[in-house]
Amino acid sequence: MMEMGEGLCKMRKMEFEKDGPLFRFEREVSEVLEFVYQTQKELAAYIFTYKRANGVSLEVERRESFDQIWQSLSHATLSH
Repeated sequence: MMEMGEGLCKMRKMEFEKDGPLFRFEREVSEVLEFVYQTQKELAAYIFTYKRANGVSLEVERRESFDQIWQSLSHATLSH
């Protein structure tokens, strides 16, 4: 995601024509990145709230990957 953001910044510096296809592409990519960013923030808030409500330690171990967290949350929500 960081690489995409960096690429987007480089595209903005090129100052494409306002009605051109590259300008529209840059705007669409920007919207997608904003959506992904907001989704990540919402997921982080959900994980924090879930762990806090269930008395789970709020410290996420370094070896615990995003997939493991997501899988454990999916199983927990499906079982309730």
